Amino acid sequence: MISAGVAVFVFILLAGVAWMIRYNQQTAPQLELAPKPLATPKISVLIPARNEAHNLSRTLPKLLQSHYPDWELLVLDDCSDDGTADVIATYEEQSGGLLRSLRGAPLPSGWNGKNWACAQLAEAAQGDILVFCDADVSVGPMALTQTVSSLQHNGAGVLTAIPHQQLVTWSEQAIVPLIMHLSTLGSVPLRIASSSLRESLTVANGQWLAFSRAAYRTIGGHASVKASIVEDMVLCKKAKRKGIRVVTVMAFSEISVRMYDSFRGIREGFSKNLFGLVQYRLLPFVFVGTLFAALAVAPWVMPFVLGGLWWLTLPMLLGVRVLLAYVAGHPTSSVLLHPIGSVLLMAVGVESFWRTLTRRLSWKERTLVRPTETPLSSNELDSETNEQKASLLLHKPTG
Repeated sequence: MISAGVAVFVFILLAGVAWMIRYNQQTAPQLELAPKPLATPKISVLIPARNEAHNLSRTLPKLLQSHYPDWELLVLDDCSDDGTADVIATYEEQSGGLLRSLRGAPLPSGWNGKNWACAQLAEAAQGDILVFCDADVSVGPMALTQTVSSLQHNGAGVLTAIPHQQLVTWSEQAIVPLIMHLSTLGSVPLRIASSSLRESLTVANGQWLAFSRAAYRTIGGHASVKASIVEDMVLCKKAKRKGIRVVTVMAFSEISVRMYDSFRGIREGFSKNLFGLVQYRLLPFVFVGTLFAALAVAPWVMPFVLGGLWWLTLPMLLGVRVLLAYVAGHPTSSVLLHPIGSVLLMAVGVESFWRTLTRRLSWKERTLVRPTETPLSSNELDSETNEQKASLLLHKPTG
């Protein structure tokens, strides 16, 4: 009897995930549908690059074809040793002054590498809009125009995009959709999140993250998250805490990313930050892991073990994955690889917890500073609440 009740509960939750994906497909802000911008302020596109020669050779040509009247492209070579500086120099010569290269300063104590690189880029930028873009991101010619328009028409100070994921190898197809799309499109109503100041409704993606300069200064920029590993999420939560609207847009047509090209890359990349997504708190981490196991793994196992109503959960899970593949543009093979991807992602999650606990977090041959994303104390909450009330008068969302 208990087993049947659990099966029904899992079925209902999966139905809710399917409904959420469909709701987001129909209602979420979409970058490609942004109307004409109200004005065209100067944009600074900022790319931190450490050993990114291969990615930059694909990213920079497309970015330089952007259709926007007033913008600059800054790329910072963060102490690379793979030819990144040569690739940047090649495109700088071809850009007619549009691209400016920066040489990163040595990493100071207490900072993590990406945050230090982004802080240097922001300091050198001249634009009124700062767009932080990862080196593995490919954009269409209208992405900058649509980003500015989305900020303006949503009355937002911050914009973050959910891009299309390029999935080539089996490991990419099995794992990446689970963390990059299922966890966002299937759990958070993006339209509501984009109009709410609730931190619990925050969806952030540092692959394409835009700020008005005023908003960036208000939240303290990357200096305020210098030791963060999930800095995109922390920055967006800080913005909401200050009363600044954060709009999350779907951008499957105009922006695409290939994050990793091997299981080793996926493991190294996700193990450094999965535990950080729950602010390094054990109980929420266990809860999320248990819920994921119940929804993503149990429907593949329990019908064959217990039978009965559990057989309802397997087709529902398949339906969720087919719908997600349709909405986000995943290959059909990603659906078939779901059982393998789910188990591997749980293993990477456990590794993320262990590496954080043993202080063995690293990325691109750098040891990462101990994470600092911890819940605010009651005194800090009171202080932030007072600041937010005052800030709301200055940054009241419109539209």
